[in-house]
Amino acid sequence: MTGKLTTHVLDTAFGQLAAHMTVELLAIQAHPDLGARVKMAEASVKEQAGVGLDRLSEEEFEQFQSLNQQYKARFGIPFIVAVKNYKGQHFSVV
Repeated sequence: MTGKLTTHVLDTAFGQLAAHMTVELLAIQAHPDLGARVKMAEASVKEQAGVGLDRLSEEEFEQFQSLNQQYKARFGIPFIVAVKNYKGQHFSVV
């Protein structure tokens, strides 16, 4: 049956898509919070230090932690931004 989508073909395609999305979601969920004071990959350390997230005041740190938790509660994943694009700027809570 060339050219026809069968239930088996659709089930297989959706199964593969779901597996791929699960892997991506796990990678996103493992991403460190912005401003977190935890062990993280060297690339994350450098990116966050490059915009001053390693030098947050206690008040800024608490704000970031609160916003990180609110975002996770709402969307189920950590807030992620490419902080290296903020070269020469201090990334701050708005």
